[in-house]
Amino acid sequence: KKKKKKKKKKRKKKKKEKKKSYEKFLVQPKGCIQEMATQLFKGITNLVKGKKGTREDVALSSIEGEGKVLGLYFSAHWCPPCRGFTPQLAKWYTELKSGALADKFDIVFISSDRDEDSFDEYFDSMPWLALPYQERDLKAQLSKTFKVSGIPTFLIFDGQTGELTNKNGRGLVASDPKGEGFPWRAETALDILRGDFISKDKVKTSFDDIKGKPFGIYFSAHWCPPCRAFTPKLAKFYESLKAAGKEIEIIFVSGDNSEDEFEEYLSEMPWVAVPYGENSRREKLNSVYEVSGIPHLVMLDGDCKVISANARGMVDRDPEGKEFPWLPKPLEALHSGTVEAVNDRPCIVCFTDGSPEQIEKAKTAITPVATPYFEQHTADRDSSVCFLYTEGDSLAERLQGFIKVSPPFPQLVLVNMSGQKKSFCDSKELNEQVVRDFLKQYEENALSYKDLRK
Repeated sequence: KKKKKKKKKKRKKKKKEKKKSYEKFLVQPKGCIQEMATQLFKGITNLVKGKKGTREDVALSSIEGEGKVLGLYFSAHWCPPCRGFTPQLAKWYTELKSGALADKFDIVFISSDRDEDSFDEYFDSMPWLALPYQERDLKAQLSKTFKVSGIPTFLIFDGQTGELTNKNGRGLVASDPKGEGFPWRAETALDILRGDFISKDKVKTSFDDIKGKPFGIYFSAHWCPPCRAFTPKLAKFYESLKAAGKEIEIIFVSGDNSEDEFEEYLSEMPWVAVPYGENSRREKLNSVYEVSGIPHLVMLDGDCKVISANARGMVDRDPEGKEFPWLPKPLEALHSGTVEAVNDRPCIVCFTDGSPEQIEKAKTAITPVATPYFEQHTADRDSSVCFLYTEGDSLAERLQGFIKVSPPFPQLVLVNMSGQKKSFCDSKELNEQVVRDFLKQYEENALSYKDLRK
């Protein structure tokens, strides 16, 4: 009887482990592709390969093993750029697989097709593996976890560490036709930052003098009116922190059209810059920090980890730097410095009318729940739930209008932008237990969702 009880306990424990959220496994920084393959495609045991009619299942074990590299190819038949790139990728893949990389490299197609017939037609042209079309939830989770916002996207994973090592797999097809750069590990931000920077007085500063303290990377250009408006604010902020004895450095990454423009603009700045002639270094930093518009300010800690990907909003919010270096908090107000979280992660947002009474009520109810949750999710913070409250300002009104949230307030809403869905809390009350129950329903996939815009 004791042995049977022990076996039952083991089985229950295994079942509980299987229910752990998908995101938690993806944040394992170490481990080989053997772990990564199993956890990356959690919930399934096989991929598929071959043309419709002769298609066969392929065990996940076929892409496991030390020294292997795995590519995830996000694409769709309806997408013209995808249909243009797929034949190039197929040729590259076939040539590499017929040579020295035969047993070291695999690609898995992650379909964004609108129906299974389109998937079948498109996949018939591909020589690699695919995630079965019916695994739509897993496809959506992969897209969310790796922030796939456009297709075609081709991501490369290192087989020894299980980490995403190159976000620009598409570029490899043209830049490395023979696979000489295998396993195609992209330079890290630290690799790119190592080197010298210059001040407006032509004084050189080594990155060794900057690392170890909070620093910002400022992407800007003289020709850009919003940049010219923000730079004086940032300079005032920087100098006030320096005067107060706080550690801070800023590195300017120029988007200017000429060296003369660069030097004129740098003359207004009290910090250092990547030398204008180092085009490749500037381009790589733009790529690493996914800069899509300027001015753009990224704030990092002394270990070069991103503290705020939208530090421009934080400067506007906290111009005196009272809360600098803006380390993440369990509960934040929705403002221009935190709004990116709504786009990047599932968020429990407490909409208020902006009155001090409702804001205080939101903080009192949410903080006891958000704080332990925040501490438990340090490793997977980028994919765990973010807790926000609104302050009744124009940004809150825009979000309310966008996702169709109307009074009465306060009101709890789970907002999932990447999944294009939302869920309203059923309770008309707002207290700690209501928040705790709402979070539990989310974690157990027990929430009832509606289309985000309806």
